Amino acid sequence: YPPLSKGKDFGNYTPRVRVAVGGTPVYATMTYLTATGNYMCCTSPFAEISVGEWIHLAWTYSAATVTLRLFVNGIDRWPSGLTPATLPITNLEDLLFGRAAFNSATDFYFDGLLDEVRIWNIVRTPAEILANYDQLIDPSTSGLVGYWNFDEPQSDQSVVDASVSANHGTLGADSSVATDDPVRVLSGAPIQ
Repeated sequence: YPPLSKGKDFGNYTPRVRVAVGGTPVYATMTYLTATGNYMCCTSPFAEISVGEWIHLAWTYSAATVTLRLFVNGIDRWPSGLTPATLPITNLEDLLFGRAAFNSATDFYFDGLLDEVRIWNIVRTPAEILANYDQLIDPSTSGLVGYWNFDEPQSDQSVVDASVSANHGTLGADSSVATDDPVRVLSGAPIQ
């Protein structure tokens, strides 16, 4: 259930989403690495997410105000921001899409579809998120440091970072096609 993770054992800034069938609450959290281990912050239940529909999730973290915020389809779900009890640290591990890797447990895989993944080195305002959550973004937009739209050909193992950072990746463990690689599908995401 982690759409993104960075490093083993959730690593740093791992947004997690859980959508369950059968009436179980839906929630989003942020897990990140601290000086003393992993810390999960700010679990937020929300019921408007259902299986089979596209949603846009955005997490922001401001080091200046030490607050986390979560946006669902452009709507701020933590309007005043939530203050983590334990501060995050930085790691230099690989960024993984759809997988959380563990040292002493089985890896978790995201059971869903990902599209239009963006990482910023600035805190986007609520107005910016609301205005752009369902829009294509110019890859050269100031502050955009990672932009993976997954528009490569179906047979391509590469995952292109369209931002100026050019942090390209591969499907699966390496550039060789394997039966356990993620499957590319045509996106039905409502991006304009």
